[in-house]
Amino acid sequence: MSGTTRDEVTLWLGLSRYFVDVSYPLTRALPAKIRIKDPDLYHFWVDTRSRGWKLGAVDIPFAAMQRAGYADLYSYRYDWDEQADNYFVPFSEVLGAAHASEIAFIMGAPMYGAIGDFMYPDTDSAREMTEVMMTAWGAFAREGSPQLPSGMPWPRYDSDAPSFMRLDVGGQLGISEDVPSRDELLGRVAKSQAVSELERCLLVWELVTAVGIPNYESYRLWQDGRCATVDAPGEKRRIREALEAEYGSVYFSG
Repeated sequence: MSGTTRDEVTLWLGLSRYFVDVSYPLTRALPAKIRIKDPDLYHFWVDTRSRGWKLGAVDIPFAAMQRAGYADLYSYRYDWDEQADNYFVPFSEVLGAAHASEIAFIMGAPMYGAIGDFMYPDTDSAREMTEVMMTAWGAFAREGSPQLPSGMPWPRYDSDAPSFMRLDVGGQLGISEDVPSRDELLGRVAKSQAVSELERCLLVWELVTAVGIPNYESYRLWQDGRCATVDAPGEKRRIREALEAEYGSVYFSG
């Protein structure tokens, strides 16, 4: 059984000064207010990179395992994001279904220290998510196949018609066939109006080098060399240095 979270990269991007503004509109005695600078850019980046992460970490390896003769393969994506937003922090956006956030529901205990109270509120939804996760992983450990409390079937992974179990609550729990290929993801990046041309190339770079086996040549050749003159690592370094010069760190730490 293998899977990712819907918002894998928010654990980094959600507190990155490139994507969020931080202010103290009332007093510095109160927590900082975090605001996403450009919601369209942020959400497109999170969605695209997280889908690329799943492709490289789940779908491509599973397809190879299936070709090698392994049949008992079960894919999932964890989507639960029902944290309570407040005046200071839109938790459901800056964290949401962040990397590794599903582990707490498997273990039945919060993570992330003090922020855990916000990440895992004591609600009916969180308790339902806990039951879903503990039931699925308990069954997988005992029997080799995951089960859900409702008895909903969880089919094996098939690379000819890839799908995954969307782990969430209520009507959002169920099988999804929304599994775009890398070419489809790159096509979305090519057409997106949410990114600048430089950001487009940086996102392409991350899609072809950051998860799975890096393919540097595909970056150079993408869209007939559209990004061939953009030194993505150099541009990322320049952005990092500018943020550090202005804020002392790329990330807001409290």
